[in-house]
Formats: sequence, C-alpha cells, structure tokens
Amino acid sequence: MGLESSYLLVIHVLSPVEVGSGRRRWYLDSGYYIYVGSARVSKPYVRVLRHFLKEKRRWWHVDYLTSGESAEVVIGLILYGVSEDSLYRCLTRVGSFEPVAPGFGTSDFRNHLTHLFRFSQSPPDSLYRELGGVVSELSPQVVELVL
Repeated sequence: MGLESSYLLVIHVLSPVEVGSGRRRWYLDSGYYIYVGSARVSKPYVRVLRHFLKEKRRWWHVDYLTSGESAEVVIGLILYGVSEDSLYRCLTRVGSFEPVAPGFGTSDFRNHLTHLFRFSQSPPDSLYRELGGVVSELSPQVVELVL
C-alpha cells in the first residue's frame, strides 16, 4: 500500500514465562499483552501471520514469546497510515495498558521504553473496547484484522 503502517498483536500469556535470548531476559505473568510492531514491508499481513506460527526462526524479541507454549497470539491488527511511534505513544497514554519488559522490541526506537504492554483490567472483553478507542483516536486509513 505504500503507507507508513504499524501493527499490534494481542497475545495471551497462559502461564508465567521467561522470554529472551542472551543477556536480555524478561519475566511475564499470565494475562493479556499488546505488542507494537512496524508494518513497513510490502505485505504487512505476511509479517503479522508469521507471529501466529509456533515454528519459525527467532528473529525479533516477540518471536521468543510467540514461539513458546506459554503464549498464543489471539489477534493481529494492521493500521495502515499509522506509524509505529504514533501507536506506541497512544498506548502509553491509555492507563489500562501498562508498559512492561523495558527494551522489549525497541531496537529501532531507543527512546521508547518498551513495545510490550500488559492489559491491566479484567475481564479481557474490555480489552477490545480499549483497543477500539486506540484505533479510533489514531484514525488509520485502513485497518486489517488478522485472526
């Protein structure tokens, strides 16, 4: 599409897990998490679909989380016309999304604390209402849902 675009993943961590490689390790409790990524590729949906696979080359921090048995990707949303930075900044303003795992997924944005947020409310149904508010605030040109 030629637009600067981003995506988010809704990830359900089923049980507490340690993720990472080498010296970078993070401990995550069970719950729902939002991951922010860049969709600056010719086929963003292919990048998002890749995160649903358990068997894959571990390239990004999120791969170490999504390839394990303790976590599953529930939904992917591609936001065409919304930068990764804008999506990150919007999530940091929403109180129900708690930044966790400092440095996770931020290799392209050293000024970002993390690209992983824990949804701090229950029940998880309210997660989708909150995400709807985020999408509405950002006004993407197109939203693509990946299940």
